[in-house]
Amino acid sequence: MTMEQETFGAWGRLRRQAADLSLRDLGTRAGVDDTYLSRVEAGKVSPPAPDVGRRLATALGDDASAAEALADQERRLPIREIRAVLRTYPELAALIERLAHDGR
Repeated sequence: MTMEQETFGAWGRLRRQAADLSLRDLGTRAGVDDTYLSRVEAGKVSPPAPDVGRRLATALGDDASAAEALADQERRLPIREIRAVLRTYPELAALIERLAHDGR
């Protein structure tokens, strides 16, 4: 997988274009709103829920499990980044913990 394909949206765009489908065509085949697909491809929203990802992969004639794995990996990425920031700024981690504790 190239750097360009590291996101679910980029993968979807490349597969859709290779299949010569418009956003509307893919949306119709997968039962997904084409404006939502546009936002996924642009990286403006998180990867779709597993059932939607499977429908998209199937509509594109691709392996649903590979699409799910890519989406899962992308969903976990922000968590890794957040953990790295919290390790870098322990005072921020302490503040978040204090706020969470106070909110109980």
